[in-house]
Amino acid sequence: MRRRDLRRRGLRGPAEQPHAGWDAAGWVEVDVLPRRRRPPVEARPQGEAGPPVEAGPPVEALRPAEDRPPVARIPARVGSATADAPSARILQWPGPREAGAPDDDVSPGRAGPGRAVLAPAAAVLLAWALTCVVDGGPGLLDHVVVAASASAPFALVAAIPMVALAVRARLRIIAAVAAVAALVPWLFVLGYVVPAAGSTAGGTQLSVMVLDADAGGADAPSVVAAVARQPVDVLVVTETSGLLTHGLTTAGLDPRLTARWASLPAGQPRAGLCVYSRYPVDRVDTVRGTRWPAVRITLDTGRGTVTVVAGRASPPGDGPEWWRSDLRMLAAAASGASPAVLAGTLDASAEQAAFRRITGGGLQDAAAALGRGVRPTWPSWSPLPLLPLDHVLVGRGVGVRSVGTLAVAGTSHRALVADLVVPDTHGAGPGGD
Repeated sequence: MRRRDLRRRGLRGPAEQPHAGWDAAGWVEVDVLPRRRRPPVEARPQGEAGPPVEAGPPVEALRPAEDRPPVARIPARVGSATADAPSARILQWPGPREAGAPDDDVSPGRAGPGRAVLAPAAAVLLAWALTCVVDGGPGLLDHVVVAASASAPFALVAAIPMVALAVRARLRIIAAVAAVAALVPWLFVLGYVVPAAGSTAGGTQLSVMVLDADAGGADAPSVVAAVARQPVDVLVVTETSGLLTHGLTTAGLDPRLTARWASLPAGQPRAGLCVYSRYPVDRVDTVRGTRWPAVRITLDTGRGTVTVVAGRASPPGDGPEWWRSDLRMLAAAASGASPAVLAGTLDASAEQAAFRRITGGGLQDAAAALGRGVRPTWPSWSPLPLLPLDHVLVGRGVGVRSVGTLAVAGTSHRALVADLVVPDTHGAGPGGD
């Protein structure tokens, strides 16, 4: 299309495009106008007489004066020297950019407040996840490490929006760090979804229930109802009291369950421990080296013997060193016998290095052996308990048929019930079922 046709249609030719550049007055945008020619004449029907009708003013001239951009007349340097003076719009120069000021050409996702907020948050998330690997620390840091490692799986909740924001802001490294930090704690619970190779046939069934009475506050009739709901062979009640022990008897606890050992320190309901069993006791030994009383009982099932270690580890809040020492002592008492079962309130989880140390020495969490997920027991008032503070650990050769929890009124812990199968250690005798 010729340049004349372009002008007639209101378009510009290649040499008439706007130009811009710096001048002494500042940034100048030059809009080169076409050469002045005679105004076009409107077509009229053939044979009709009359003077030609000129076209109306340009569209730019119809705009109000206050809406028009300021223009300046400067000599034209584009095109022919005979061109009319072009129209120019002069913009003020903003001046030199100050040192440290953000560059307007940089994408907001690569710098600015997004990185300043997400980078420290990802670092905190990573430190939270690394508490699962570290076992202890100096002074108050030790308390922080123990508490943070127990709740490390919940880092996933904080990591999901953080990863989404980092990906949206194109902060790929921060997104990767947050994702790794969220997944690290869950690596330690993978064993809870893979069943162990323990045998569940050819032995004696042993149902063990563990209940933290919460300093003797558990409701006795509720405990009796939980025991009646599922036949229990061994009942371990931690943090019990003399009043609760008497209440269980008057509330109608299964008469087959006999109190085989009890320790009720005066004025210390958190240290109270009572072990009930329907099997007779072959031997009783106290566990030495623990802060609160613990016991090792050998039961005669009729087909063999099984050693049950019961106790309550010192809470980490009272001192992480006491807590670690109690875990070691309880595990050592159960590791010296076969078959053996460790039942009690340990205030520990698989994400903590101290707990993994005792489960790597011959004992295994019954929930991990079953391979159907973790069994949290605290807090009981939550629709979904969060932390597995109560455990039943089994030695080699002990099979696991099921692991579950039951609600009990008056305590913040749910009762943990594990159906085990212990191997026969001597000749066949009366069944223990």
